[in-house]
Amino acid sequence: MSSDKLRAFLDERIKQLEKELDILKQLRELLREEGGTGFDNLPWRQYRDGRGEWVFADQAPPDLVEKASTKGGVKIGEYVYEVTESGGKRFLRRRHLQASQQTTGA
Repeated sequence: MSSDKLRAFLDERIKQLEKELDILKQLRELLREEGGTGFDNLPWRQYRDGRGEWVFADQAPPDLVEKASTKGGVKIGEYVYEVTESGGKRFLRRRHLQASQQTTGA
């Protein structure tokens, strides 16, 4: 790999990491502003099996939705947040870390 290609790769990777860092800082600030309650005040609906909750993605903070979808899931506090789609709609779901680990066998 030439040094120009390596430099271009590193520049692009740094931009990606800076964007991710900005999102994490915004999420941290959202948590701080909510007095440590996190995202509990969203209109969560419980899954029938009781193993998690969901909310329409447009009812959640955009930064959280972006982070949960770009990484395929993000751990915040006691929960794993993920974005899913069904029937042309986007959802943000969350599961307790313990329940999530049991589901995945981790």
